[in-house]
Amino acid sequence: MKVRSIGYKSDKRTHIEPHSHAFTELVYYISGCGESVIGGETVSFCEGDILVIPAGVPHEDNSETVFHSCFFTFSDDNLKSRGFFRFKDTEERVFLNILKQMYSEYKLRRKNYENIVDSLYGVLYQYMLTLSEDTGDDPYVAGLIDDIIKNQSDPEYDLSAAVSRIPMSSSYVRALFRKKTGSTPLQFLTSRRIEHAKDMLRVRSISGVSMEAIAGSAGFGSNYYFSRVFKKYTGQSPREWEKLERQSGASDK
Repeated sequence: MKVRSIGYKSDKRTHIEPHSHAFTELVYYISGCGESVIGGETVSFCEGDILVIPAGVPHEDNSETVFHSCFFTFSDDNLKSRGFFRFKDTEERVFLNILKQMYSEYKLRRKNYENIVDSLYGVLYQYMLTLSEDTGDDPYVAGLIDDIIKNQSDPEYDLSAAVSRIPMSSSYVRALFRKKTGSTPLQFLTSRRIEHAKDMLRVRSISGVSMEAIAGSAGFGSNYYFSRVFKKYTGQSPREWEKLERQSGASDK
């Protein structure tokens, strides 16, 4: 079961002490306003706001008046590399209504409750995706960006597998990704690898690093493949680009 715990505070409060969780936590603010400090960063919250906080990140809540919140923790590989993000419920409070139903099923623990809770979580997650997209902060796309950046130097990184792990069609993921970044996931990965290679080529006369080492460090499986992709993106081979860059640098002095 992806849902690990569900909590509901019956009393209103002005402060929640710093703490962290072993799993990702979602906090829904039912009423009141205040500030939440998450990993040292302060964000405001008010009624209907929802915060998603990664596992292990310390956080606390403070309010000059009072606030009321509920929460649940869950495990989902799609968000393991994601930082915290915030979005807001609809005016009809559809997210809160489903959360209340999930809370009820979790506490009743009647027959088949685990499947019911997981199904409701799936619905909540689709709303999380939609409502985050409305604010321009899509959790799946952000998670994929983080995953690409983390693995861009790995020639064995399987981008198709990373995309397929997201519970949406691959074409829709690519459309969301292009909307966010202006490029496809593959273009984004290749662009970062090329820029990394350029940084290394700029200092190659000093570092003495080989082309093969640059190719491997930039995430290309071979020097031939590196050269072919580099020329496709820049119009020049790595050696040609390096020579022109060196000449340009010398003429600026």
